[in-house]
Amino acid sequence: MRGADRSDEGPAGGEEGMAEDIIRRALGESAASLAPLKAAKVYRARQLRRALGERRALPPLPYLVTLRDGRRFKLLRGTGSARATVAGLVQLHAVVGGLPCVPRLVAHDAENLLLEWIDGAVPRIDDPAFAAALGRTLAALHGVEANVVERASLVATLDAIVERAMQAGALNQRGAERMRAWYTQLPERVRTSVTYADLKEDNLCWGTNGELVLFDLGSFRRHSVTDEHLFAGKLSSPSLWSRLSHRDAFREAYLAAPGAYPHLLEAQAWLAPLSALRMAGTILDRRDALPVWFWRQRAAYRRSVAERARAVLQAISASGL
Repeated sequence: MRGADRSDEGPAGGEEGMAEDIIRRALGESAASLAPLKAAKVYRARQLRRALGERRALPPLPYLVTLRDGRRFKLLRGTGSARATVAGLVQLHAVVGGLPCVPRLVAHDAENLLLEWIDGAVPRIDDPAFAAALGRTLAALHGVEANVVERASLVATLDAIVERAMQAGALNQRGAERMRAWYTQLPERVRTSVTYADLKEDNLCWGTNGELVLFDLGSFRRHSVTDEHLFAGKLSSPSLWSRLSHRDAFREAYLAAPGAYPHLLEAQAWLAPLSALRMAGTILDRRDALPVWFWRQRAAYRRSVAERARAVLQAISASGL
């Protein structure tokens, strides 16, 4: 798998034996190496483990497993209190695992998920084949757990985010009133389905069947607004839709594929600010779930989180909400 999941060079010292049981049971042999992916995240997790004084409290972390015969697999390992997250990922795979865009689950236990490794190329944003494949892939995804939510229910969720943003100092009264005035743009009933939150080309890759693979299992979202992530960018980058060179190829492939939501492209005017507002809510969740290694800098950490949420909310206003 490519993009955000690039591995460090060489095996991670002392990590080879930590998931030996599941590797032996599933694959019939031991791993030649076990290299951490996203090394910075692994380092932070080790800080967390030491701070809590728990030898086996690690959030789900990704590793590249390489066997002696050269076969490779992706391991997600979470220990201690993170077992609940591992169980949630297993349940999630049970929902989306039948799609060709999702890596196969090889084996799992209470602490580990072993997935196939897809060593595909990163797609090019200016490739018409990518635009068409993206359309087919998202249509299939949008057909999973397709449902609707009433506007009143969605507004209640958004209003709670606005209240938290005001309490954190990320939004003033005038900004809150402007947000609530925008609620009237939402339709009476909003389509929901499974979506892929981290929708950018380097978080996808080409599979062996010539279709796209969405390789980050943790980025799938159930009961999400369809597709709130396509039209909304991050703080550091514009949306995938705004950078897509061949939108006609996407539109044609999407609408012709099973599972497509026919009104998706009509909804982008309100989908982008909705996604950004929910992103601000996710950021504010981190303010309340203070990492223990920042405890001495608690006030500074909370100010930093509030500033990030404020930047997202200001970006919504700048877009003409």
